[in-house]
Amino acid sequence: MGFSGNIVVITSGCRSPMLNRHVGGAPNSQHITGEAADFYVPGIDNLTVAIWIRDNLVFDQLILEYYQGGNSGWIHVSYSDSNRKQVLTINYSGRYNGLRGV
Repeated sequence: MGFSGNIVVITSGCRSPMLNRHVGGAPNSQHITGEAADFYVPGIDNLTVAIWIRDNLVFDQLILEYYQGGNSGWIHVSYSDSNRKQVLTINYSGRYNGLRGV
């Protein structure tokens, strides 16, 4: 399965340090260096997209954030010169290794 032809909605890309602080981003956020984006694909469950990225793409960090089914929350993905292939879920209960559904 791929996502060819689907629309991707980017909700956050490159941020200035001031904007990053304003939105509560981590001080060392890869958004500041233009290495990260937050997004979703309308009509395709965020967990499904995150699993596909995990299994098919090279990345530094993949985070399924505040997912409660469907297109709720967002997917954070980053790429750098030294990719860690770190996979996390962040939700209202905490931060977890791996991808967690509802």
